[in-house]
Amino acid sequence: MSPSTSRTSFDDALLYVEGIIIPPLVVMMKRGCGPEVLLNILLCFCAWIPGVIHAWIVIARNPSRPPVTAYDQAEYNL
Repeated sequence: MSPSTSRTSFDDALLYVEGIIIPPLVVMMKRGCGPEVLLNILLCFCAWIPGVIHAWIVIARNPSRPPVTAYDQAEYNL
């Protein structure tokens, strides 16, 4: 396992904090507008904590990808 996959990125760390305040928005940012967002909204209406936990699970299962580095094609003879 590479070091970049074993650690949480800074973006995801911010999403964990944001997930405490607005869990449905975090789920929408990670998964798009779909059934998971509706589930999270329902969980937040029932009790706030299940919505936060669900948002954290979505963040953990969908980690941010590291940025892709553009390579100079001439340098690598591509």
